[in-house]
Amino acid sequence: MTDTILNSLEVASFRGAEFLYSAGSVSAGRKTVVFEYPNKSFRVVEDLGGLLKTFQITGIITGRDFEYFERRSNLINELERESDGELIHPFFGRINVTPQTYTVSESPSTLGVATFTMTFLQSRPASLPTLSQDNSARINQLSADLFDQISAEISAKWFVTQGFINNVQNAINLLNDINRFISLTPQLFPGLVGTLSQFFDALNVFKDLTPRLVDSPEELSTQLTDLYLQADSLGTSAIDRVRIANNLFNFDSRFDEIRTTTAGLTERRRDTKLLDLAVNSMALSNAYRSIPQIEFETQDEIDLVTKALEGQYRSIIQKNEDLTLEKDTIRTIAAMRNEVRLYFDRQGTTTSKIITVNTKRTTLKELVYRYYGDLDNLDTVQNLNNFAAPRFIEGDVKILSI
Repeated sequence: MTDTILNSLEVASFRGAEFLYSAGSVSAGRKTVVFEYPNKSFRVVEDLGGLLKTFQITGIITGRDFEYFERRSNLINELERESDGELIHPFFGRINVTPQTYTVSESPSTLGVATFTMTFLQSRPASLPTLSQDNSARINQLSADLFDQISAEISAKWFVTQGFINNVQNAINLLNDINRFISLTPQLFPGLVGTLSQFFDALNVFKDLTPRLVDSPEELSTQLTDLYLQADSLGTSAIDRVRIANNLFNFDSRFDEIRTTTAGLTERRRDTKLLDLAVNSMALSNAYRSIPQIEFETQDEIDLVTKALEGQYRSIIQKNEDLTLEKDTIRTIAAMRNEVRLYFDRQGTTTSKIITVNTKRTTLKELVYRYYGDLDNLDTVQNLNNFAAPRFIEGDVKILSI
């Protein structure tokens, strides 16, 4: 049996440079990000996909005189040459890899023998992740899925015991707080000219139905998700919709202030936290859905938005430590996050960075022409520096990198 296996093995080589395979190991697995929290016996592990294999190989070059040095040099040259290549592994066959580090051990007592310890990283043809043509459609579908999941979560988990009078009143107050918070949107963003009449109609319907919604989780889920969609429709541009979503994410039910010393208080905290996470998740979803419709001009803009969205995502993950929302719901949010990050990755290859240059006393036009060869970016540079039609400028000036 052993002879059969040995006879079936291929000679080891890298880019055609052969060597004797002496020993080796392979590592692989999954890419993960672990979220852990102080003073909590709780952990969330986010799966980011599979890890490609890493090969640790001990290979031997032998030979006499010129033959030995030729084989040794061939392998060294291939290990040091740029880019990936084909590794023929006795047990894993032909694999595309990129060489990493290697060491060569030689000794006067064993002339004509060189022992190589080599590391190879399995790789794909050189390319960056690209934005698929249906990226926006994918995010839109995930957002629709999330709203359906949030609706199902509220329908299944919202429950107010009518015998707990304080809980009934707390639920009414909570729904009124959400309604009032959303109703402030047109005041905070006075330039909005979206579907105002439908928005206020939805607010009034929600307000009128509030006493009944407390005892009707299915109807509550429908009305609440519709209200957030109406708020999103106030924005006539993607930037407006992201601003609205970021503001709506700020709703805070203060559920963490509710102690759980009785059954009634436990129920109250559970219901309050459920709606808190639901409205935060819908707000983040609305922001994610609008991002691919924005053409960012600078990397600084991308970094600013990325930081805000990432903070919101981590806030939801941390709040959901007790799995108030189901894992599938969180996975949908994570999938939207990944799609948006892919969009940002591609945008980052085409946007400019804001850099600071120091100039002697000169005119703005002369500075812009000196750096760009034309005056197309004159207004952009003036706005970056808040210049009010300056006659002369000097010192530090912000410009866009070429």
